[in-house]
Amino acid sequence: MGKLICSLSLLFITSSAGAQRIFSDGNWGATLAGAMVPLPTFTLGVQPGVLYKISDRVSLLTELTIPVVKNIGDNSGTTNQKYFRIQPEFRYHFPFNMRRNNIYMGLRLSYAIRKFEDADGGFYSDVTPGFDEGYYFDKAQVNSPIMTSSLQVGTIANGNKKITTDVFWGFGVRYINTEYTDVVNPVSGIRNRPADGPLFYPSYSYNRAVTWLHVNGGFRLIYHFGR
Repeated sequence: MGKLICSLSLLFITSSAGAQRIFSDGNWGATLAGAMVPLPTFTLGVQPGVLYKISDRVSLLTELTIPVVKNIGDNSGTTNQKYFRIQPEFRYHFPFNMRRNNIYMGLRLSYAIRKFEDADGGFYSDVTPGFDEGYYFDKAQVNSPIMTSSLQVGTIANGNKKITTDVFWGFGVRYINTEYTDVVNPVSGIRNRPADGPLFYPSYSYNRAVTWLHVNGGFRLIYHFGR
């Protein structure tokens, strides 16, 4: 899978470089957005992308997500953090405008590499989420790739400006397949629950494949070539 991601990334970069020659036709745009990177502690990331107008009604957006900060400090309890995401989005733009905004719906797919070392120890479970049986450990390597599929709705400011704003939101499913390796001192037990209420357990605390609800939203800037 790593070779596949590298190949897709190389294709993305090569296509983007070749597209420089035809940006003047007005069908291309460069995008930039912020992102929350789901490492053990949420980290801010940057999300550059390329937008291509296939027709008057259809466009394709491809984005990469890269953490701004890698190997967060000792307070996170993790080291050797690695994260990279690629996400294409196919869009249909409606033939009507509302208050000079362009409305669209889209299908977004994404694949993210997520790896880190849990150096402070913790707890993971091999059973279905909602059950508390599992293992305490002192240290482990965690490989937890993420795939998502979601329906998107958004609005892009119209006009002849070089820079426009794209506001979007969406929902779908998130598939996480986590594997714990090089586990140090695993001890079977029951997960401790707080006495004063429920506790949220992250997706990577399950040593198995899980499917969760996926929700996203935000805004991006688009620079339009050829306008």
